[in-house]
Amino acid sequence: MTDAFELPSNLVQALQRRAALTPDRVALRFLAETPEQAVVLSYRELDQRARTIAGALQAEAEFGDRAVLLFPSGPDYVAAFFGCLYAGVIAVPAYPPESAKRHHQERLLSIINDSEPRLLLTSAGLRDALQQIEGAPPLLCVDTLDGALAASWVAPNLAGDHIAFLQYTSGSTALPKGVQVSHGNLVANELLIRHGFGIDLNPDDVIVSWLPLYHD
Repeated sequence: MTDAFELPSNLVQALQRRAALTPDRVALRFLAETPEQAVVLSYRELDQRARTIAGALQAEAEFGDRAVLLFPSGPDYVAAFFGCLYAGVIAVPAYPPESAKRHHQERLLSIINDSEPRLLLTSAGLRDALQQIEGAPPLLCVDTLDGALAASWVAPNLAGDHIAFLQYTSGSTALPKGVQVSHGNLVANELLIRHGFGIDLNPDDVIVSWLPLYHD
């Protein structure tokens, strides 16, 4: 564990530090149509889910393999993204296959063909739809994983220039193109956001977003 005042070199270190120092603080709150449907994750819970998914990924994939993320916006998407970072697997965020629009289907197939993922990460509710994709890689439903998998996780040796995820363009004018975003890029971007928003590490600061997590 890095020193509490040392800048994390990647988001894995950042989340693990939060889980160690402020385990019960709210990390994420997903609002829904009714208060009963809202989901709250503490730093401890998010770290636990990330390690569980990472443990499953490390059993099926190698460091640097790709995994396409196919979820509605919600806690599973965030946990799966961090799970990829924790495993050293390159995350590939994409539209969830909930739209029947041909453009969305073609975009997804283009991303799968281009990124050559080892796995598709999704939730059990989308399993049947994704199994209809011809030639798709194996599915891993993150919401059905045994939490005991967290104990099998082995922290990867991440460098700043290692690729964290591939950000694909919308594909509205041409086939989607993947942009490589490194772990160092992510840290630099978060520092710019902190500076631009005037965030001074006050634990009571709250940031609200309504963008879908697969936004391109």
